[in-house]
Amino acid sequence: MNTKVWLAALAAPVLAAAALAAALPAGAASRPPAGVPAGSFETFGSMRPANVRLAPTHLPHPKRVANGVQQSSNWSGYASVIKTSVTISEITADFTIPSVNCAKSTLGTSGTAYDAVWAGLDGFNDDTVEQEGVDIFCTSTKSAPQYFAWYEMFPNGPVAFTGVSPGDAISVTTDKSGADWVLTLQDLTTGGGFTTKQPCPKGSTCKDASAEVITEDPGTATPVYDLADFGMVNHTAIVLHSSTGLRRSMYAPRLWNTTEIEMIDGSRAVMAEPGPLYGWQAFNLSWLHGS
Repeated sequence: MNTKVWLAALAAPVLAAAALAAALPAGAASRPPAGVPAGSFETFGSMRPANVRLAPTHLPHPKRVANGVQQSSNWSGYASVIKTSVTISEITADFTIPSVNCAKSTLGTSGTAYDAVWAGLDGFNDDTVEQEGVDIFCTSTKSAPQYFAWYEMFPNGPVAFTGVSPGDAISVTTDKSGADWVLTLQDLTTGGGFTTKQPCPKGSTCKDASAEVITEDPGTATPVYDLADFGMVNHTAIVLHSSTGLRRSMYAPRLWNTTEIEMIDGSRAVMAEPGPLYGWQAFNLSWLHGS
């Protein structure tokens, strides 16, 4: 591809996000509540708690296949992993909710095709994940997909919310705050969202050793939940903060190494893969097949 065309295509998500933010009417994006009590959550705007059981995350168990590239049966995206005693205290990222095509999705043995889009801390090479994002799933190839926002302090299960739709611009933040983590999701299109302050799950150690921006086939991974046909999702405005107060992109070789993650099936065929990182802060991620 012509270099100028390639760069323009890669830059499109960044420019689109900036244009959307500029186009929002004054006050459209509500501010999350301040000072939410530890162990609780608050919603704002049109977002509401949902009485639905979502599939929990599933640790990726990545395997290195090339310099800077690893493969997993259920994660795809990018992960930054600390290389010093400095930890990652915060990650912020934006994404646009993809429109899932149930008619072209294959249903797993559970009768479900699934796609989770999120950002968070930990999970790449340890046993906890502090995360928030959006789940999309199909229970039939003839019906419309269902969309839910959520947060999760894995190994605790996810907590779900209604009020998100395909095409919505989403901003998420996972922030270490004292002994707790503040997880916030804002729907920049509707002004809705939630924020929660949560401790590390009982019996676990949350290390803040990595930060990820991920599309996931959650739960027990394929073939129980086949990966729903999400087409493409774009991630933008990715910023990491170190525990020493430094604000960086996913490129900070003195602090962390960033690796690409491809999602593969049992025959090692790639199911979902990210494109290159644009400015180390944005990338597109493409669906290739579901199982």
